[in-house]
Amino acid sequence: MIATTRPPGPLFLVTFIETGLPSGTSWSVTLDDLLNRSTTPTITFSGPNGTYSFAVGRIRGDTAYYYAIPASGSLAVNGTPVSVPVSFTADTRGGTVVATVPTGTYPLAVAYDSGNGYIYVTNQYSNNVSVINGTTVVASVAVGVWPVGVAYDGGNGYVYVANYDSNNVSVIDGTTVVASVAVGAYLFGVAYDDGNGYIYVANPGSNAVSVINGTAVVATLPVGNQPYGVGYDSGNGYIYVASSGSNTVHAVFGTVLVGWTTVGYAPYGVAYDSGNGYVYVTNRDSNDVSVINGTTVVTTVPVGSLPLGVAYDSGNGYVYVANSGSNNVSVISGTTVVATIPVGNIPYGVAYDSENGYVYVANSGSNTTSVISTTTPGPTTTATLAGTAGSGSWFVTPVGVTLTASDAASVIVATNYSVDAGTWQEYMAPFTVSGDGNHTVQFYSVNAAGFTESTETLAIHIDTTSPTASAVPSGTQGGDEWFISQATVTLSASDRTSGVGSISYNLDGGMWTAYSGPITLSDGAHTLLYGATDVAGNTASVKSLSVRVDTIAPSLTDLTPSGRVTTSAIDVTWTGSDSGSGIVSYAVSVDGRAFQNVALNESVILSLSDGAHTITVRATDAAGNTQTQTTTVTVDTNLFSFTGPLGGLPTIALITIIAVVPVALVFIRKRKRRVSAPPKQPRAPPNP
Repeated sequence: MIATTRPPGPLFLVTFIETGLPSGTSWSVTLDDLLNRSTTPTITFSGPNGTYSFAVGRIRGDTAYYYAIPASGSLAVNGTPVSVPVSFTADTRGGTVVATVPTGTYPLAVAYDSGNGYIYVTNQYSNNVSVINGTTVVASVAVGVWPVGVAYDGGNGYVYVANYDSNNVSVIDGTTVVASVAVGAYLFGVAYDDGNGYIYVANPGSNAVSVINGTAVVATLPVGNQPYGVGYDSGNGYIYVASSGSNTVHAVFGTVLVGWTTVGYAPYGVAYDSGNGYVYVTNRDSNDVSVINGTTVVTTVPVGSLPLGVAYDSGNGYVYVANSGSNNVSVISGTTVVATIPVGNIPYGVAYDSENGYVYVANSGSNTTSVISTTTPGPTTTATLAGTAGSGSWFVTPVGVTLTASDAASVIVATNYSVDAGTWQEYMAPFTVSGDGNHTVQFYSVNAAGFTESTETLAIHIDTTSPTASAVPSGTQGGDEWFISQATVTLSASDRTSGVGSISYNLDGGMWTAYSGPITLSDGAHTLLYGATDVAGNTASVKSLSVRVDTIAPSLTDLTPSGRVTTSAIDVTWTGSDSGSGIVSYAVSVDGRAFQNVALNESVILSLSDGAHTITVRATDAAGNTQTQTTTVTVDTNLFSFTGPLGGLPTIALITIIAVVPVALVFIRKRKRRVSAPPKQPRAPPNP
């Protein structure tokens, strides 16, 4: 995770993809305040949306330093993964290490014999000198005790070796010691003056310089304290002696001391640049180089840690300084360091071979000599890829590989390659790398001189398969594939090779949107289009998902009749509507009994007995939502009922009849009596 104080949110991948480094090389990226390292071509971070700064470190390789493009910058994460291609380029301005040659124990000084083309390396602790032809040791010559200095005499063709602990100089002709010259105490640096033909040997034990002509000491000159380095300036004819104990450089002409100057701390090595006429003196304890014109220091050049040996390359005009504390070589053009080259442990002496254009550096801590090609790195093989490029460093088709080898100084005799750590085979024609995944092609060439190019490694990433996208809706499921709650749709994708780069969707014909989390859907019928793109750029076919949501129950209104009815056959009617999934059925229940389905009819005739009844109508939509409405009716079909169909008229008539008939009968009886009764007789008088 990216270590930041940014607000939480969805995390997106930030992937740095390198090209140009040898396989297995460790590299690093810092994103904001988090440092990640990897020995694979990718470094991945993850973090939320935001802007981040990054830096890619310089890489120390076996043959050169590698610089990244871009080395730093900023990037923005905005809802999708981010890929940053990083191209590493070897710094070859001062040359590259083309070979590492095993020598004796604790190699120190190096010299080139232009007569036989050999390089001579003194091995202090094995008391011998390794003789190198190109990149091969052809001889080992035993000399005195602790050989530490060496120089070639172009006049007599001899090589002179200063033996520190035996206080003598071994004189070598080819690979044979032909003489031993006793000189001062604790010998060290050696230089040849081609103006007078003398050899000059520094004696730090006696603070002097011995002057040898052939095999005889012809003079001893006092100089500063602890003289170590010696160099010859063919422009003015001076010998320069670096005295480490007094921080001075003395100038000697022939056998006469002509001047001196103060330089940095513990001056050690001396070399003359015939291109600009300057003398370069390494100052071990101040980590710099004093640049001298005559007897005047004109500038000081900072270099690596604990600089010791120094040499001039007349082929490219550069000065090479061995930094024993930082295990590299600083390359100086004039007064500017233009490159740095990694070498072995504790590099000490340096020499230039003008025949093959190589600079040789003795690595005392690793018992080797690094060979730096300053004119051409020998065979160089380049790979050209043919295929359909996707995103980042991915291809979306099989890749054709064409290898092209060149060598400015020799002829290419063979180019070999291997695919995915398989069998090495000679390159004859372009070949194809196929199959989804990460592939590795290794290759190198060999020239007619026998130099073998360092194995180059090329990563090829192929993904020809589109990702797979899927959508999963969720919510409360109703009928007919309707949701009766708010629905969410979760999108996902998978890709087995480059990985999923992004997921996007389009809802109901709107804009395509980067997917960042579940999609919420409200009421309605929705169409969701969705797709995915992998890191390589392959796009999945767009898929469609229909999601229907209806959370609202149907509406029921206008349920009739209600109150009293005077017929047992009741026509019940109602009005229903649903704006979502639509009504699919009605059902009717009487007096709480089971509902009876009436399909989509909005009326039903019920046959009810006299009395009070409760009628309930239920509407159901396609999603399964229901709505009910209830009405109450009282059925009265009794003809004599005042609430019946005749409004009580029969009852009133009957009552009337019942009430009138007796009266009529009485009236009739009375009339009958009046007509049929005899005349009244006079009442007899009462008896007395």
